[in-house]
Amino acid sequence: MLILLHYDIRIPEKMQGRNWRGERKGGDMTRYLKIFLAAAILCTPGWGALGKPCQAASTIFHSYAKPVPPPDFMIEDLNGRRFNFKDPSGEVVLLNFWATW
Repeated sequence: MLILLHYDIRIPEKMQGRNWRGERKGGDMTRYLKIFLAAAILCTPGWGALGKPCQAASTIFHSYAKPVPPPDFMIEDLNGRRFNFKDPSGEVVLLNFWATW
């Protein structure tokens, strides 16, 4: 039996190592750890069966048999230089228009 002399409180032996509700100290954390480990062990074998392999990029994207010529379009940049879309033949051109409304 544990006796606290300063406050003259006697704690029965069966309550030592427990919190004020009578539950074991650290019992909740141990229980959660056991649940987590059990779930991890049970879910691990099925983890590989969840996804299927992706298709290769070459099977998703198809190129045209004949390349399509760009439209006859000329635009001026912020520095005043003119840009014609037929000039950069064989290169990729990204045109991005921004609006402020």
